[in-house]
Formats: sequence, C-alpha cells, structure tokens
Amino acid sequence: MKATGRPVDEEDAKLKLLNSLPPSYKPLVYSICDKSFQECWNALLQDQISREFEKSSVEAESQLLYSTQRQSKGGGSTRRSSGYTLEKIGAAGSKSNLYCRYYKKKGHLLESCFKLQKKRDSKPVAGVVVSAAADSQNKVLMASQIGGSDQDHSWVVDTGATNHMACKREYFHTYEPLHSPKFVYLGDNSVHPMVGIGSVVVKLSSGEKVTIE
Repeated sequence: MKATGRPVDEEDAKLKLLNSLPPSYKPLVYSICDKSFQECWNALLQDQISREFEKSSVEAESQLLYSTQRQSKGGGSTRRSSGYTLEKIGAAGSKSNLYCRYYKKKGHLLESCFKLQKKRDSKPVAGVVVSAAADSQNKVLMASQIGGSDQDHSWVVDTGATNHMACKREYFHTYEPLHSPKFVYLGDNSVHPMVGIGSVVVKLSSGEKVTIE
C-alpha cells in the first residue's frame, strides 16, 4: 500500500494479520482483536517467543532421552530443530479480493471472521485468564510469577474456566511438577510459565470445603 502512495490503514493491516494466523492462535486473536495494530504485533511476538521456548524445552528433553537410549546401545545421534517466524505463520497468500459482509472489510470471508466467531463463541471464562497452553482437563495449575500480597489468600472459582491457578506450592493438596513448563496468557498480554499441576482444597464463606481438581 505504501508503494502505491496510499496511506496505510492500521485497522485493515491488523485485520489481515490476525486473519492470516492458523487456528491454534484463535484464543490469542480473541483477546487482542480490539487492540491497536502495534499492540497486536507485540502480543504476537511475545507469544511466538513463548511457543519457541516451550517447543525447544520439549525437543531438548526428547533429544536427551533419545541420545541416552542410543548410547545404551553403543551408538549416537544428533537432531536439528526447526523454528518459525511471524513471516511464516502470516504467509497465507493473497486475500485482497475477499470481503466480509459482517465486518465490512476486505481480506477475509464471513465464514472466517474472527469478530463474528468471537461473538458466537463467547461464554463464561475466568476473569484474569484469557487462555492456557495446557491440557483440556479442569486442573489446578501453579503459576510461578502470578499473585499479589493482597490476593494471596483469595480465590476466584469460575465454573466456566478450564483451569484455575494458584501462586504458592503450599496451597496444593496434591501436587505434581511439570517436566516441561506450560504457559498461561493473561488479559494484559503477559505470559507466565506454569510449573506444576494438582488439586487445591478451598474453604468457602459458608464454611464448606471444596476440592478443585
């Protein structure tokens, strides 16, 4: 657009960027679609760093296990990991001729409009958690960098949430450390590693105790 002398519409640029992302980015897209282009770009860069860190941790563990098995048989092996960039995940081909009847913008069709999908898929979720890169079971996760002095002993229990989080190890009734850190994305676009998973016993204001697993 700059080459033709036309001013760049940041809203159009943001729309094309978000609609070019693969389905795995859907939760993140929902959380940032109302932000500016620069904020979306920064969030995607931060998410990419987190994904590559998680991927490298898993590959390093797999490589160590594979090398140990090979060495026990008197052999050796090396592996080479591959990365990806925003240029790769955003290279989805030209969409300039597509038009969305809902968003009234070019670049995508009604069927793939993230604005419409967000409206259709809206449901109760935890107040601070946008999405979690974890399994689909309703588990309690330990976030290593989340928590404040005024809220350390308070809990927000949401029946619509996939996961609940605790910031201290001593809160857990049962606990299992994660060998490879998973990540949780907050509403302010920050990313935090989760280091353990288990169950927590919560005492309600009525005096009843509830176990969150």
